[in-house]
Amino acid sequence: FDYQKMDKLKASDRFEFPLDLDLAMTLASVTQDNSEGNIVRCVNGEPVGEYELAGVLIHKGSNAHHGHYVAHVRDTASGVWWRFDDEAVQRMGAAPTGFPNDHGLA
Repeated sequence: FDYQKMDKLKASDRFEFPLDLDLAMTLASVTQDNSEGNIVRCVNGEPVGEYELAGVLIHKGSNAHHGHYVAHVRDTASGVWWRFDDEAVQRMGAAPTGFPNDHGLA
């Protein structure tokens, strides 16, 4: 958002992120010592804060006022990524990076 113009603004910066993100120690650093090495755990004993990327939503367009959305979604059972573009669905494979035009690289 552009506060000077009080209008929507499209961010066009490159943004990279991992497929797996472990925030367990970060979460532990903001909690009280629980005498288990500060790892925060769920009721079932699993560590809290470990995440796997499940989807990426991509806006394709020159500005925030118009454009088109494409989604890359991971099937949690198989680990295969799929690309959804309106009614067109395509298998991507093991990573959500098979379509450079979706990421502004081509």
